[in-house]
Amino acid sequence: MKKGKTESGFKYEIDEQVLDDMELIDAMAASQGEDPTQISTVVVKIFGAEQRKRLYDHVRTDDGRVPINEVANIITEIINSLGDDGKN
Repeated sequence: MKKGKTESGFKYEIDEQVLDDMELIDAMAASQGEDPTQISTVVVKIFGAEQRKRLYDHVRTDDGRVPINEVANIITEIINSLGDDGKN
């Protein structure tokens, strides 16, 4: 289990096995290109439903929105912090 904390203070745990998933890689690639909505799939595959809710609550604005860029930035930060493990 990989544990960490982002610069914004979001604490997370990632099962290392979820990183060894071609569908995750496909979703990550699609989210960067032809289908940006795949970021949602990436979040679920990496965090599961419970941590996803915590992430969304972490970045939620005063008016209740969950900014896409904030979520994407946190995912990018976490993947980068995992080094080679996160890049498969």
